[in-house]
Amino acid sequence: MAYKGKRSKLVGPWHYCARCVYKTHISEMSWQRGLLLCPDCVDYGNNGVPLIGQREAMIQAVFDVPTMELEPDPKLTDSSQIDTGMDEELIW
Repeated sequence: MAYKGKRSKLVGPWHYCARCVYKTHISEMSWQRGLLLCPDCVDYGNNGVPLIGQREAMIQAVFDVPTMELEPDPKLTDSSQIDTGMDEELIW
């Protein structure tokens, strides 16, 4: 006898996993490194060890934050602040 009523589990788009080629509901899949993967194929790293390239990505994210840390003090770059009252004080 056929099932009567609205289906909820099998309704919606399906897609094939990019690694295992297993057909999975698209709501259960996730993107990782440009591949759409099923839950079984998603990499989480082993015992908290990051995946290849994640360490470099985290370091790059830290350097992308704009800071004033490596900029020289304006007193060293702006020559208009030099007091030219006495020529003996100038260092050449």
